[in-house]
Amino acid sequence: FVGVRLGLHYSIANFIAFVITVFISYLLNGSFVFREEERSRFDFRALLKVYASYSITSLFLTTALLWFEVDVLGLPEEIGPIINLFITVPVNFLLNKFWAYRKKK
Repeated sequence: FVGVRLGLHYSIANFIAFVITVFISYLLNGSFVFREEERSRFDFRALLKVYASYSITSLFLTTALLWFEVDVLGLPEEIGPIINLFITVPVNFLLNKFWAYRKKK
């Protein structure tokens, strides 16, 4: 919402938010949600997987959904991201659980 208020196109504002929030998500999920006792240092490979999973769900899927909701359906720009949460959050959780943070065998 802040990016739109600053005059940024909703897609650009969405990308900036993506870069910042995925990194924060990686730090918090690695510490609290998908924690492993032996993981005590920064894991660049896991970070790349997290960015990839968020790219699939939160960047590409959300951008496509926003385009559809705003440009095709005519919904307000502020409503699309709220609707998208109900789709992207569960899909992203599953990708992270079963791929990005999967325990090595």
